[in-house]
Amino acid sequence: MRDKRVSVRGNLVRDMMQNVMETSLKQPIQSGELRKNPVEPAWICPAGYEYEIVETEQFPMEYLRPEGIFTGRVILQLHGGGYIGPMKNIYRKF
Repeated sequence: MRDKRVSVRGNLVRDMMQNVMETSLKQPIQSGELRKNPVEPAWICPAGYEYEIVETEQFPMEYLRPEGIFTGRVILQLHGGGYIGPMKNIYRKF
């Protein structure tokens, strides 16, 4: 069985996170407001690539490919998070 003792630092961080979640962030998180309209700087397509937004009936897709190259193949990236908001710029860097 796992030892149930938690460090002072662990308890402090847990209590701080609980406080933040239950006070200032509770309503925006529950309502989805934080994910609805994310404020991020505009993403700049890397040099040598073409970027296109493809609108489908259900959702928009982003298509990124090397300039002038059409292989007929794609890599589909699905990132977690409940699929309720757009892709964040931080995940575009790899």
